[in-house]
Amino acid sequence: MKWNDWFYYRTAANLLDPIDFLTCANIEKLQHEADQVDPDNLPGAEPLLLRTIGPTCQVSVIDTPSALGSLHLEIHYTPDAAQANRLRDPPSARRQVVEVMTPLFALHPEINDALHGIWVRADEGDASVY
Repeated sequence: MKWNDWFYYRTAANLLDPIDFLTCANIEKLQHEADQVDPDNLPGAEPLLLRTIGPTCQVSVIDTPSALGSLHLEIHYTPDAAQANRLRDPPSARRQVVEVMTPLFALHPEINDALHGIWVRADEGDASVY
C-alpha cells in the first residue's frame, strides 16, 4: 500500500508546510519517512503511461491538492489530438476522464479506499483544458 502511504505523507506535508520554505525537525522527519515509501511508478521525468480503452494516456502529474480538504487525488494528463477533440463534447469528455481513472484504480486498488475524491485534468501546454 505504498501509494496510500505516500499520499497520506504528501497530505500531511502540505498541511504542516503549506509555503514550502519553512523547515524544522518534524518536517524533515516527515519528509524522510515519505521518501521511504515513495512509489516507484509515479510520473516524474517520464510520464506514467496508462492503457485506456482508446489510446494510451500520458499521465504527467499525480498529487494530493491541499485546497480540497480531505484526501483527494489530482491527476494531470496530456491528451493526444483525438482525445483533445473528444473533450469538446461533455459526455465524451466525462467518459474519457473515467477511462483515465479506471486503469489507475486497476493498478492500485488500495487507493480506492483511501480517497475522498479524484480530479482529472487534461493539460495542453501550461493550461488545463478540461
